[in-house]
Amino acid sequence: AWTMQHGRRAFSHRGVAVGADAGELAQSLQRDDWKAQLKKAPDRAPSVVFLFPGGGAQYPGMAKELYEFEPAFRTAADACLAALPDPTRGKVYEILFGAETQAEKGVEMERPSLLLPTLFVVEYSLAETMRSFGVEPDAMLGHSLGEYVAATLGGTWTLEQVLPVLVLRGECMEQSAAGAVVSVSLPAAEIQALGDAELSLSAANAPELSAVAGSPVAIERFEQSLKERDVDYQRLRIGVGAHSHLLDTVLDRFREGLRKFSPQPAKKPWVSNITGEWIEPQRAADIEYWVEHVRRTVRFEDGVATLLDGGDRVFVEIGPGKALTSLVRMHERARKSSALVTVPHPKDGQPADSFLLE
Repeated sequence: AWTMQHGRRAFSHRGVAVGADAGELAQSLQRDDWKAQLKKAPDRAPSVVFLFPGGGAQYPGMAKELYEFEPAFRTAADACLAALPDPTRGKVYEILFGAETQAEKGVEMERPSLLLPTLFVVEYSLAETMRSFGVEPDAMLGHSLGEYVAATLGGTWTLEQVLPVLVLRGECMEQSAAGAVVSVSLPAAEIQALGDAELSLSAANAPELSAVAGSPVAIERFEQSLKERDVDYQRLRIGVGAHSHLLDTVLDRFREGLRKFSPQPAKKPWVSNITGEWIEPQRAADIEYWVEHVRRTVRFEDGVATLLDGGDRVFVEIGPGKALTSLVRMHERARKSSALVTVPHPKDGQPADSFLLE
């Protein structure tokens, strides 16, 4: 491998085949569609953006093979687990890497106090694995929980700080009034123009796609109005009113809990959910920023626009699902950008380690 990397010139076209042994590699190379995936290498290394998702596409055991077979992933995941308080540590381990991944784990995983640290462990460990492969991000953008991963990689949080903070954030969300979130095919401006005090614009995700949060009753009424207008919508898998007025009652508790931690100014660039612009390094160190982050609208659409102002990018979704790469592709300027996913869908039946390598 050393000779191949250093002792011969780089050719203009590249392809990849992944297999557990020589036989599987031979079969991959003989597939009719293998030559079709050959691509011409760019003249220069691309500008890479790591995208970190929030909740929605998670499932138990979603990165189990990476923990078993990728040393960089296992090292990072073990460091995350060590930073978690008991009994959360054991529950997160069982959900992700336990011998069984039955349906009951999926139900327990939906609790915010478990969902947030579980997703963080996977996304942070995936990012460290990509970095061990030599893929360094020039920029990062998270969605809700995902911004904590970007901020940790960016030097604002340590693992010993961020994981207890996420457990606290999840516990606060569980104490808020019951809520619901619906994704709707309408621009953010149209949602805000409704002027409905019982609804909040939870996220401005793409030019024609928003998320709206409110009480279950308010969301049901909103969904009925969407039906009457023949507007597409989808209820999200979340039992709280994320990024909405329903969280106002728990902000003081979250603020008080944050006082024992000391976030640092950002050292590496990421784009803020609150503003949709590059994070101001000093603002990342202010606990009021993270209190606002719980409540304010996720400006993902603006964040993607900010990244696209920097020219051509390769967007890599570091975590389960393809929601964020799909949102990126909804931007006119991103139609020609590469957007890649790193974790297989549970129905794919493909091990997480081979999927990541491909």
